[in-house]
Amino acid sequence: MSTLNTALLQRCGFYSLVTLACLASGAPLHAEEAQLSTVETRASSLQTLNRPGYQFFSRTDLERRFANLSEFLSQINGIQVQQLSGLGNPALISIRGATAQQTKVLINGIENADAQNGGYDLNQLPISQIDSIEISQDGSSNGYADRAIGGTINIITRKTKSNSQFGIQAGSYGTYRASLSQQTARNINIQLEHEQSDNNYLYPVASPAFDSQNRNNKEALNNAGFSRQSVQVNSGSEELTARLRLSQQKKNIPDYYRNHPDNSAYLSERNAVLELNGEQSLSSMQQQWRIGHSQRFENFRNTLGLIGLSQNDNRYRYEKNYLSASNKKTWTQWQHRIDLKFSEETYRSDYRLDNDSKRCLTPQGNCDAFSFQRSTSIGSQFNWNSKSQQQQAYIDIYRQNTSDISRQRYAIADERTQSNAFIGAAIGYLWYSDRSDWSLTWKRAARTPTLYERYGNHGLFLSNPDLQQEISNTLTLNSLWHITEKMQISGSAFYRDLDNAIVPVYDARGIGRYENTSQAILTGIEWNAAYCADYWFGTLSGSHYDSLTTSEIRSFDEKKLPGTYHTSLKASTGFNISKHHIESSVEYSDDLYIDRSNLIEGEARALINLSYRYQATDHEAGLRIINISNNRFLDFTNRPTTGREWLIFLNTRF
Repeated sequence: MSTLNTALLQRCGFYSLVTLACLASGAPLHAEEAQLSTVETRASSLQTLNRPGYQFFSRTDLERRFANLSEFLSQINGIQVQQLSGLGNPALISIRGATAQQTKVLINGIENADAQNGGYDLNQLPISQIDSIEISQDGSSNGYADRAIGGTINIITRKTKSNSQFGIQAGSYGTYRASLSQQTARNINIQLEHEQSDNNYLYPVASPAFDSQNRNNKEALNNAGFSRQSVQVNSGSEELTARLRLSQQKKNIPDYYRNHPDNSAYLSERNAVLELNGEQSLSSMQQQWRIGHSQRFENFRNTLGLIGLSQNDNRYRYEKNYLSASNKKTWTQWQHRIDLKFSEETYRSDYRLDNDSKRCLTPQGNCDAFSFQRSTSIGSQFNWNSKSQQQQAYIDIYRQNTSDISRQRYAIADERTQSNAFIGAAIGYLWYSDRSDWSLTWKRAARTPTLYERYGNHGLFLSNPDLQQEISNTLTLNSLWHITEKMQISGSAFYRDLDNAIVPVYDARGIGRYENTSQAILTGIEWNAAYCADYWFGTLSGSHYDSLTTSEIRSFDEKKLPGTYHTSLKASTGFNISKHHIESSVEYSDDLYIDRSNLIEGEARALINLSYRYQATDHEAGLRIINISNNRFLDFTNRPTTGREWLIFLNTRF
């Protein structure tokens, strides 16, 4: 079997997305894509593209079949995307039952969840600006360390040298997207993107504004539109590159309860990122460094006060400075890596319509706040490979220190500080044979409370400066069986215990604060079977979790963890005939709990998707239909989803 087909079948075994396994029978690969595909994955070091617990996706995997990053990641077994209804709403990520705050999203190796609120909206970065994605679920890594409780997703943005490309999409509910990537002289690449949607899907309004007796009447949502524009410029050489990204967006906020036609509330954002990257090689040593600055300005306006409790004109400002450096040395069977990361973040709020926000005299009122967090991490990794390349082992040890400050923005006297230190580690052993690949890993990780969880907002959430870190220990066994050259089966089993779980607790007045009130145990089994013929492929995968919480609060004791589907089944199939590609997928997920007390059980998620793509050498066009059966189940916020969606697209390279 050729090296190319071996690599493609490896992808077929590790992923629930396997249509690329049949690319050899259809579209040609570009030079950079072919280079990735020819890596021999069966006999490799820890720099291998594919192995149990680690997944790699090139740009080809992304751009041809998916509208955004959340749609792509939701197809992967073991990953759940907590997508709120409608384009522009946040899309958070969960890996193996962990919360969005316990899952790390890195952009070029730098964590992007802000210290104030935690989590990262996957749809902030357009798919046209992504070069590749690495996913680590169990502590194994490929040049970076997975030090998250749940797992880590590392998104690599597009480099300076890439093909020029133009794409356009149009779909249901007034959805439009257009992207342009242009290679210019002197190693400068410019990427432009625009997307918008009316989001005016039918929604069962609880009490319509002018017909309150007609409860749950389905109406097209008013004031639900969204638009985003972004530009990214990359410039430099192989040793030194610079990236500048600017974006702005506006998300109108509908009145879900009354759907009032005069509602004009919205949340707008302006983002800027400037980053410098360096890479040098000398003999057996390789140095990398990255320095950057990012800013985000948010404005929540609700001048008519038709949603929420009052009128609002609130401004929020986030700033982050970061630096990372690593040195990797390789000799014979060994590899040693030292990495250092430093970041500092600031947050400022300004409630412009609240006269008391500067003095902060009302306990349940708004209060202009200033928060600051500094974080440093230093780690050391050792990797070992046997001479026969049939065994691998690694160990990662690191120390992380965080310190934060919070105070009223215009008063220094009440300044509160907190510091945390944590030593984490990951150990893994991997071994291979002609018919199977195995890995056994252990990971100890922590999550620092967000500034919002620790210091509240001086309103409906009170502060708790004594809030401690969440700490987890996870043991994972991964395996892959090569049944035939065209069929592979993979499986994973894991056990995770979580101490100091952070949960919100409310009093009789409805005022809450976050506390370390419970422990939790999560066990799970994930499996995937894939078959790839010359013109046909099929996959079947599933994840099955069981969880149990232990808490001093009776209503939280011996409950299931909320926010994750405990059972999920996915299947996909497709045909590649000449230039025609047809794919379909089915998903069924159940056993979701909305609250900690398990009083509200979420609805089952059932989706049937279909796509057709016609692909020539440099052009492609197609149609995607999501949720063909128009199933209006409730999402993670206990609100109905958008239902059936369709999208036509055209891409061309030049």
